[in-house]
Amino acid sequence: MSKKPSGSASRHSLTIRSKVKLTRILEITNNSVRIEISDEGIITGTYSGTQLGTIANTTNQNGTSSWSDKFVQMTSKGDTIVTTGIGTGEPANLKGNVKIRGEGEMWTQSPRLANLNGAKWTCEGESNIRKGSTVIYVDINEREH
Repeated sequence: MSKKPSGSASRHSLTIRSKVKLTRILEITNNSVRIEISDEGIITGTYSGTQLGTIANTTNQNGTSSWSDKFVQMTSKGDTIVTTGIGTGEPANLKGNVKIRGEGEMWTQSPRLANLNGAKWTCEGESNIRKGSTVIYVDINEREH
């Protein structure tokens, strides 16, 4: 996927660029397909680091999808953040791009990032199902302590 202009990414808390490492088909019915995706990504923005994730995705007959995720993020300073979330996807376009949106919550044991404990996040982005690549823009609504 092409890189977005820095102005677009800079208005968000984080930009996460990830690649699918493994896909498991869990269930196929006449109405939907349920899969599990494991991915790895690079995080830039408010903090930088890497992300490992597991996404449970259900794609409906009309191409729309719903997903839930679990992520472990490791910052470049050695902090660990865990997040969970849910979201939806639109049908893929002819190039295999799916627009996705979601929301969730995050936690950390890091004193340096304590403001992220219980923080809510929202995301929007695009996933290319042909290439197995995703770019997500995350906005974090930090809790004040």
